[in-house]
Amino acid sequence: MRWTVLSSDLLLFFPAALYFVWVYCRRNVGGDKEGRSAPWLLAMILLYPCLILIDHGHFQYNCISLGLTLGAIAAVLSRNELVASALFSLAINHKQMSLYFAPAFFSHLLGKCLGRQNPIFEVMKLGLVVIGTFALVWQPYLYSLEAVMEVLSRLSPFERGKYEDYVANFWCSTSIFIKWKRLFPIQSMKFLSLIATVSAFLPSFIRQVKAPSDRGFLYALLNSSFSFYLFSYQVHEKSILLPLLPASLLALEEPLLFGWLMYYALLSIL
Repeated sequence: MRWTVLSSDLLLFFPAALYFVWVYCRRNVGGDKEGRSAPWLLAMILLYPCLILIDHGHFQYNCISLGLTLGAIAAVLSRNELVASALFSLAINHKQMSLYFAPAFFSHLLGKCLGRQNPIFEVMKLGLVVIGTFALVWQPYLYSLEAVMEVLSRLSPFERGKYEDYVANFWCSTSIFIKWKRLFPIQSMKFLSLIATVSAFLPSFIRQVKAPSDRGFLYALLNSSFSFYLFSYQVHEKSILLPLLPASLLALEEPLLFGWLMYYALLSIL
């Protein structure tokens, strides 16, 4: 199985990382016009230990969805929005946890469309790419509504409870003082999770709609994924890989954040 993970790395994650670093330096996103820090940035993206431990020790294949997401991020920065929409749609269909990044992608692309001459036409183009990609992936299940609902019912295992007791998100950490599982039924907890998650990522969402920027997009990805990790319903320990991805992309600008997050993520995984 490890060879299949290595193959996924070589085919998807590594090329996506190279693509991102090339675009990051070419567009001078981090202020390094000469690209002297490119090898360090590439190393931090490819070699952070949490992904290696989970994918090569537990064979989770997160490198596929993360690679597709990273390729989509690079495509956004290089102004290839249609390619980015297709890649991110594939990432969501591979692992639904990629939805952690959806508010950042949606707000940034919407903000850019609204700033163009024909915003409705620009939004329609992106929408058609997303719908077409989803239709292609879901084609085997579209023969009946029952088949579609059967798949959807397995994507959100609400019956497993509010959170895992070993994941350091908000609900688990505060359960020492507030017994969430005892005080609130599942429906109420789903609503609380929704409100808390949306409230956490809403400021960066609004900012990107009003004034989209490359650096702002990277920070919005971090904010959005962290919001879902901390406040969403049914968080798994491997979900920490999602905020770690944009944190690694910002490692040159936020080294302290990336370092501490890496240490705490390793502790939570082990």
